[in-house]
Amino acid sequence: MTAKNIRPIFIFGISGATWTVINPLVKQGLLPNFAQLIQNGVSGTMASVRTPGDKHYRPQTAFPSLATGLKPEHHGITEFFHTSEALRAPALWHQYNQQNLNVGLYGWPMTWPPKDINGFVIPCHHARDSQTLPADLSPIKQLDRQQQNQERGGTKTSKLAPVLNLAKLIIKHRPPLASLLPLAKTAFSVLTCKNMESRSLLLRKAKFYLSCGLSMALYRQQKPQLMMFNTFYVDLVEHRFWRYHQAEAFGHDQTSINKPNALGDAVNQSYQQVDAMLGNMIKQLPANALIAVVSEHGMAVEVESAEVGKQRYAIAGNKVKQLAQLPQNIQVIPIARWVAFRYPDNSAIDDSLITRINSLLVKQTGLTLFNAHRNGDNEVIIKFNFNDAAQSYKNTDLEQLIIQCQGKEYSFLDFAKPSATKRSAMHDENAVLILQGQSIAKGKQITDATVLDLAPTLLDLANMPPLEQCDGKVLDIKE
Repeated sequence: MTAKNIRPIFIFGISGATWTVINPLVKQGLLPNFAQLIQNGVSGTMASVRTPGDKHYRPQTAFPSLATGLKPEHHGITEFFHTSEALRAPALWHQYNQQNLNVGLYGWPMTWPPKDINGFVIPCHHARDSQTLPADLSPIKQLDRQQQNQERGGTKTSKLAPVLNLAKLIIKHRPPLASLLPLAKTAFSVLTCKNMESRSLLLRKAKFYLSCGLSMALYRQQKPQLMMFNTFYVDLVEHRFWRYHQAEAFGHDQTSINKPNALGDAVNQSYQQVDAMLGNMIKQLPANALIAVVSEHGMAVEVESAEVGKQRYAIAGNKVKQLAQLPQNIQVIPIARWVAFRYPDNSAIDDSLITRINSLLVKQTGLTLFNAHRNGDNEVIIKFNFNDAAQSYKNTDLEQLIIQCQGKEYSFLDFAKPSATKRSAMHDENAVLILQGQSIAKGKQITDATVLDLAPTLLDLANMPPLEQCDGKVLDIKE
């Protein structure tokens, strides 16, 4: 197979996207780009995958399955804290590189630390540092890390640093106006917004517009034959604001919520914003490109949240380091709902660090405040020990908890900071698949797909050699 016969692929990942939101909005004419892709291609539900014994569908394990065609236990990434170091199977980008074709990965999970491939890699927010490929793109990740550190209590940075970094990125990469204009509008709204929830939502929206703009700027510059973009914007909005999207499930109607309109319609608006950016990205693709719009799992209402407490709490990583008397030179790295501890030189972590973390006990229950996980020799991950011990805290005000540490007593809020409303939606099995391109049937519905089928199907459509190992199948979607 010659390189010129291989077709380019564009994958647009939308973590947590679900047909239960897409279908009604398409019928209302509010998602014109989704509608066009569905009409001119094939679409349907893909069954997601999860690690054996895990009750949750997780992006960390499902996204590698989308890219490799393998179950988690076969591709190697089986835990929420795993990194690309655990991936032991070739992914789509490896297949393209083997044909001497370059690739672009932007926001795709489990690509940190970035490996030496032909193309560019901007890892998603699960990254531990600002490494990118090539290294001169690291300011893009630095901006992401600065935002996470400021919100979740990691290494302190100047409040002005993200603004300056943003300005430099825009000047250097010149994102398309289609993303810059809504970014500027959203940034202005952030400055004038006084509602904490609304401001948090606006910051995530601004990050989404910036990611879309920068990814397309890089695409324009490097013209990768395989482009894989992913956003967690919809996933975050659904987790936090589904209670307003499906208010009747929570025993109230929209008129009684007394929340800003931006929150009341946040879920629907996030899909409309994604639809607009998707349309702008597609305009920049070559005519023979294969287009895939996917999610790794779906989303469903969670009336009784598994999260305990009045709201969601983020770990105050620096306070944990200080009060548990962890080594001064260890790094505090906030990632989603957890915190990673690593040494700057990547050296091994002694078991005494875990012992110190496990010495943090809740006085009222005698349970450890955190679950500590060792990720290899050089990283320790902590999460609040509330989901595993939910019954012990179900009717407890977490802010009244007393934490015993090194013979002293502290407030729970010494180790945590309120960060968001409680979760009101959670991942389900039903992922989204939309495929469009030359030779693909038009208007066809798929009924028997899994996330394992995406990689083998795309390689077949692109005239690429098949994967040597694969748990998925090539879908019957050709004209």
